[in-house]
Amino acid sequence: MFRFFYGLLILPVLINAQLSGTLTVPGNYSTLAAGLSALNNQGISGPVTLQIASNYTETAPAGGFSIYVSGTAQWPVLITGNTSGPKPLFLASAGSRTSGSVIQDGLLRLIGCDYVTIAGLEFRDTQTSAPQTMEFAIGIFKNTAGDACHHVTIRDCDIRLNYQNNSSGNLPACDGSRGIEMINALASAHTSPLT
Repeated sequence: MFRFFYGLLILPVLINAQLSGTLTVPGNYSTLAAGLSALNNQGISGPVTLQIASNYTETAPAGGFSIYVSGTAQWPVLITGNTSGPKPLFLASAGSRTSGSVIQDGLLRLIGCDYVTIAGLEFRDTQTSAPQTMEFAIGIFKNTAGDACHHVTIRDCDIRLNYQNNSSGNLPACDGSRGIEMINALASAHTSPLT
């Protein structure tokens, strides 16, 4: 009887083990969305590399991908393409907002995360008219007024947004489409600056 209850106590720990090492898409995870979900929900217990195969293509979910997990100086999080071929490509799904909207359309949101590097990926908006076009490719947001992103690196990424998005922004959001946007706001309140 004691073994049964002991087994029930450790089962949740085994199911939700924190992540470390090199994880692959596809491989360990079938999609980037699944890999980011695991990172966000399970956390990390060491340095993590989420390596995405060359020639891999995925359409971002409605609302885009989001990263909440934080690394440390000793345990950084790297999300990268495999350097042996063409960059993995992430396409925008159809948006529904403009640069003046409280929540804006984007491909990837980094929300209050630390020691995260995004490297060797391609982000492309294939939508041809507003408001389906993206307002940003990569957005760096606060999680709360006191929890901003720190030590975030974005390198060797190709970003192609649509020039058709030329709508007026409400400060602190800028007009039209932006490749990389770092903003003093929440992802859910894009037009409300924080103190």
